[in-house]
Amino acid sequence: MFLVYLRHELATNNKKKKIKLNKYKKKFNFNFDKTTYLGSSFRIAGRSKALIEIGKNSVIFANMVCNSANSRIFVGDRTYINKGCLLDCSKEIFIGSDVTIGWDVTVLDSNAHSLDWKERSNNTTKANFALAQNKSWAIDTDTKKAEKITISDKVWIGFGSSILRGVTIGEGAVIGAQCVVRNDVTPWSIMIGNPAVKIGEIRH
Repeated sequence: MFLVYLRHELATNNKKKKIKLNKYKKKFNFNFDKTTYLGSSFRIAGRSKALIEIGKNSVIFANMVCNSANSRIFVGDRTYINKGCLLDCSKEIFIGSDVTIGWDVTVLDSNAHSLDWKERSNNTTKANFALAQNKSWAIDTDTKKAEKITISDKVWIGFGSSILRGVTIGEGAVIGAQCVVRNDVTPWSIMIGNPAVKIGEIRH
């Protein structure tokens, strides 16, 4: 498996960039609505059928990583994901509609690396060898421990937060800045801290 890097601004009001976007939509399994603004970079497992689907009128600056052929990233309508964010997907990341995600938020649905230091060392050697030859490379992701992440409609996630594997954040919840969310969050909750704890609720 190798990785393909697509680093370019994809603005729907730019004809040349539209053409480039359409090219990659055909090459990979991308489904972007024409009203979506993308200013993202993508790292896709080579020869992969990984799926990225983004709804209407969304603004996406997140970097997206699909680590396996089974990776699935879904983003709903009118969702804003700010600069410096990372969606690192080995199984599935689902983000609903009307979601706001501040800058430098990480959403990671797996452990990413083996607990065995020898395997991590082998990954570094592999990366070093490939980069020295200006070739693509891929880390052997521990996909057996990947679990779907769900961020429901109307959620707001503050800057610098981390959302970890298997978490479901309920509708309308607010995650304070620099939270580490390791457990499910009930709808309309206000969360702060590391690990994130509930400090209140939002009237709705």
